[in-house]
Amino acid sequence: MLTIVVNKYNSTVHSSTKLKPNDAHDDKKSPDVAMQLTLNSTNKRLYPNINVGDDVKIYDSGQGKYANRKETKSKWSETTYKVEKVDRDINLNKYYVLENLNRSYNRNELLLI
Repeated sequence: MLTIVVNKYNSTVHSSTKLKPNDAHDDKKSPDVAMQLTLNSTNKRLYPNINVGDDVKIYDSGQGKYANRKETKSKWSETTYKVEKVDRDINLNKYYVLENLNRSYNRNELLLI
């Protein structure tokens, strides 16, 4: 069974290199692999760090269909909030607690002002 799994893994195109592992080990393909890995590492979306006391806006999905509100309403809340504290869960993911709100937010739900 292990042989079947290894063969399946080695014959699958991987998202990081855009090649099969068997093809990636070919010396002729090493520049392509290096270029793809470099592009992957530099094209990540970086969020600025949010600290206690920073002003943020919250992602607001809005009411109704997106097409109806597309041009009239921003996807971010109109009011700004202060970060009260930063928590971490058991997996060390950060969660942000905002003043006067009863829930915590992920980093992708907040816009640093």
